[in-house]
Amino acid sequence: MKEARSWLPPHLRWLRQLGPGAHSQGLGACATAGQGQKQLEEVAAQSSELLSACGSGRYRPPVATRWRNTMAHSWRNNAGGLLAIYLLLGLAAVAAAGAARPALSCLASAKCWVPYDDQPSWLPVMAFLAWRVSRGGRVSWIGLIGWSALGYTAVATTIASVWSLPALSLLAIYAIQIALLTSPAVYQRTRGDDHAALSHPSARIAWPPLWLISTGLLAGLVVTLLYLANMNWTPIPGCGGPGASPDQLPARCIGLAQGYPLRFLTADQNIPVINKEALVKDWAQWSLVSFSAFYLLWLRRDPAPEPTQVSAGEQPVPQ
Repeated sequence: MKEARSWLPPHLRWLRQLGPGAHSQGLGACATAGQGQKQLEEVAAQSSELLSACGSGRYRPPVATRWRNTMAHSWRNNAGGLLAIYLLLGLAAVAAAGAARPALSCLASAKCWVPYDDQPSWLPVMAFLAWRVSRGGRVSWIGLIGWSALGYTAVATTIASVWSLPALSLLAIYAIQIALLTSPAVYQRTRGDDHAALSHPSARIAWPPLWLISTGLLAGLVVTLLYLANMNWTPIPGCGGPGASPDQLPARCIGLAQGYPLRFLTADQNIPVINKEALVKDWAQWSLVSFSAFYLLWLRRDPAPEPTQVSAGEQPVPQ
């Protein structure tokens, strides 16, 4: 009856404040107070309507509540469904990487490798590893987490060059994939039966506190300023003839540019020039990287022990 009262219709919510036996007490109070047969009939009708709604099961919780309960159940128990979503997100990542590839791919002279450059060829391998995880393969589970973490890191450290919807979508896909792989359902699937009952730190989605976001922004600003030590000679925009190569420009059109990955500080004739747009993009990128690192460390913290509840029958009797 206690659970049924939590889903009362709007016109019966006043009954929440009534304790056990409140209907009979209300009838007796009305009778003794002499408030009339009409009020007694109203209370009796409301009581019978409440019992009919709760007993027959025709009253259902809101759609949002049912959806949230279904998602929570899948998050804790449906490992196969979560792995299927992981593979669908891998297909979506191929489309997002194809749209963001020209700006996010490494330069030919750069010695780097990013996973979205070869992702279509890796899809069968990912499907096989996901199947192995569904069968309890812990090594495959670690490999998938490493793949998604590598993709997230590669996008997060190069996204300043292109703040576009495909790039942000690719970043979000990798983050969701990591969350799916570390969910309680998938985590327990890779453990033995003796570990199935252990509590998992991500049984609930842990929303970061405000101070963690502020710390990420501050750390991103510090990293952005530290990268002022990364400098190189570059042509000054608007100086010299259009289409001229750096070798054809005069010395006054060559300035020292600082910052990474975007050069936001240049010196035009010994006068510092700050590109505010490039500065904001660099700051946003390193803030994202810093926040991600701090969030992982925050998730690894030891959870506070839950208080033990003592039932009424187990309470000590005072001497």
